Amino acid sequence: MAGEDLSRLRIDRSNLPQVRRRGRYGKWLGLLALLALAIAAYIYVSGRAAIPVEVAVVAQAYPSQAYTLLNATGYVVAQRKAAVASKATGRLEWLGVREGSQVKKGEVIARLESLDVAAARDQAAANVRVNAICPGPFLTELNKAILDDPEKVNYFMDRLPMKRFGAPEELVGSVVFLASEASSYITGTTIYIDGGWTAQ
Repeated sequence: MAGEDLSRLRIDRSNLPQVRRRGRYGKWLGLLALLALAIAAYIYVSGRAAIPVEVAVVAQAYPSQAYTLLNATGYVVAQRKAAVASKATGRLEWLGVREGSQVKKGEVIARLESLDVAAARDQAAANVRVNAICPGPFLTELNKAILDDPEKVNYFMDRLPMKRFGAPEELVGSVVFLASEASSYITGTTIYIDGGWTAQ
């Protein structure tokens, strides 16, 4: 063996199984596809995140509101995302948003029944005044069910700033004022006579 020429040796590769060589870019394409999938999943999940909304409980104030779901006036402000304002008072007729709703600028999200405001506007040209009084808890037959129940009376006493029910005679001054010439330039107004109930 010492004198043999090793340069003539050859390896027979004809019987070896063929091994497919991966392309140079296969590994990188796989990583890129995985990264694109992760980005798409993040965008999908973050776009569907719930918007936090502060909710409030609406309670019946007195029997005259038994048929009203919600009375609203002034401003309703969601915690961080929106401020909603009403230029009129009235009963909520339709609400077009729910918790987590996304709205666009200028979109109608609620409708208030504002027949008193519409009547005042329509009649102002004819010099017809349209005003209203909104009495709170009064010592009347209408509130007999409340007045006969000490627990309900205590409920109101705890929440009324004036700590008492109104007497029917206390409505007279506002009614006379709105019916007299002293209010000749007032229209579309609601006077709340409720011992401070709505001022809270």
